[in-house]
Amino acid sequence: AAIVAGTAALMRAVDPSLSNGVIVGRIARNADPAGTQEQTGNGRINMPRALADTSVQELQPAGAAPVGSGGPFVGPYR
Repeated sequence: AAIVAGTAALMRAVDPSLSNGVIVGRIARNADPAGTQEQTGNGRINMPRALADTSVQELQPAGAAPVGSGGPFVGPYR
């Protein structure tokens, strides 16, 4: 989780206008395959490739909808 947070923080420092969805999309799309989806979700973070990505396509979690006043269950991204 610390590597994901650090990657997201660095991306936001480079471009403060990025939305959370764009940051998540860039991290997820550029991950290197590793293990199974149950083990590593989208794979191993590839920070240089995520930083070089210029797409603005947002990615939303594929998890379940929110229940009550809580947030959604965040699962793998598609």
